Amino acid sequence: MNLTSGVILSLAYILGLLSTSVAWGGIVVLIVGCGAAIALPKLWKGKFSSRIWIAAGVVGLAASLYFQMRVPQPGTHDISRLLENATQKQEVTVSGQVTETPRLNRSGKAQIWLEVSRVDRATQSETIAPDQVRGKLYVTVPLLQATGVTQGQEIAIAGVLYKPKPASNPGGFDFQKYLARDGCFTGLRGRTIEGLHPNDRWGWWMIRQKIIRSQIDWLGSPEGQLVSSMVLGSRVVDLPFDIKDQFTGMEGWGTLKAPVF
Repeated sequence: MNLTSGVILSLAYILGLLSTSVAWGGIVVLIVGCGAAIALPKLWKGKFSSRIWIAAGVVGLAASLYFQMRVPQPGTHDISRLLENATQKQEVTVSGQVTETPRLNRSGKAQIWLEVSRVDRATQSETIAPDQVRGKLYVTVPLLQATGVTQGQEIAIAGVLYKPKPASNPGGFDFQKYLARDGCFTGLRGRTIEGLHPNDRWGWWMIRQKIIRSQIDWLGSPEGQLVSSMVLGSRVVDLPFDIKDQFTGMEGWGTLKAPVF
């Protein structure tokens, strides 16, 4: 295989991955490859082999199929199955374990990731028993309801299930794909947290919380959160959104001011 053939196959693989955003994109790449195998050797005789273009089409199709296989899919008992044939709002009480420390989202509510162990509904499903429902759930609740909730706790949250929405505009934020990357396919608009029990089990999150509190006590806010996010990572620190926007915004690099210690 020469350099040109390697470049063609590499580009075909990349194109196959990009084609997954379009329905039947992998098939389209294969058809384009077969069309190129017929047309290009006639246009440039002796320069391009038909076999390399057919191989490129096959590589593109294989790349799209591989990508689809790697995308997480809901299991048979996943909580998202409760919404498949739903014709009205699903009022539920979801029990499970908090997998991450609750954080504040942009709307001012607490964001909780819950590993589901049971779902009780007003209208019970005959296909999945309440204690057989599993899966990962993205929950938002009023901030006061999440006060005192820590990682590893077993809690019950009452609210309404919903399907995450895909991007409404090309290039926009795709909430559905964002959750799917973490193996989550359902959201819950929680109202109240019930059955809250203290978490007596030791974990590394306790050390992280002590480090964060110590740095905030010494440096204040938001300097303490900023230092903690640089040391521990932004995923475990509730960094204020105005500070995040200064880093991620188009003008952030020029306007961000260093914290005063």
